[in-house]
Amino acid sequence: MGNASKILYTVGKVVNIIEIVMTSLMLLLGVAVMIFGEAIAVNFQAVASFLNMATGTGFTIGGAVALVLSIVTLVLANNATRALENGVTENAPHIVMIVVGVFGDIFYLLGGIFGLVAENTENGYYSNRS
Repeated sequence: MGNASKILYTVGKVVNIIEIVMTSLMLLLGVAVMIFGEAIAVNFQAVASFLNMATGTGFTIGGAVALVLSIVTLVLANNATRALENGVTENAPHIVMIVVGVFGDIFYLLGGIFGLVAENTENGYYSNRS
């Protein structure tokens, strides 16, 4: 179960890195629309200028929020991966990844479930029972 959890966390991290790249591009697109939108909309009066500014602001704010959430998720995934390898039974990182997986990535959800099972069977309560 521990190996399956590590593999799923790794696949989730790859997806998360792609998400970080895409949200960075979204952030840059929003800034570009805010900067160059006026030059593009010079023929369309004030309405197009307002729409460009609103679109650019939306992309910028949305991209910034998504980027921060992606980075935090990647840090949490690294913490959960380290918890599998440290030899101490730690359930909290895997429970956090289950919650993250419910709201986001299916790989983190499954990795958290497998990690929780691995922590409690290999190192914890069930391994010492006869």
